Amino acid sequence: MMRTRLFKLLRAVGILLCAGFLYALLVRRTGWGIPCPVYALTGLKCPGCGVTRMAVSLLHGDLRAAFAYNRAVLCLLPAGVYVALSYAVGYVRRGDRLLHGAPKAAAIGILTVLLAFGAARNFLGW
Repeated sequence: MMRTRLFKLLRAVGILLCAGFLYALLVRRTGWGIPCPVYALTGLKCPGCGVTRMAVSLLHGDLRAAFAYNRAVLCLLPAGVYVALSYAVGYVRRGDRLLHGAPKAAAIGILTVLLAFGAARNFLGW
């Protein structure tokens, strides 16, 4: 059972990595990206606006530009990796699809910071 869950998880991660690589290649070659629906409808930047440009900047090793595009997501990446790995370990070992304890608190903290950042970037001009 554990082996089956590990295979499912690795397959999903592989698909996501391939999709992310193809999207980054498309953005790099053409300059086309997925437009933010929140920005398109309201003119306000959501907490995720700039993430594609941030990721492309990171792929180029340009940390300064990545920070300028979306500082909150960049700073929260280590916490996000912790939450994702905790989820993956719980899923593979126990089949658990919920976060508990510190990983759950970290996920709530990440969401809280992102919501605050979304508000601040529109009102403070970040």
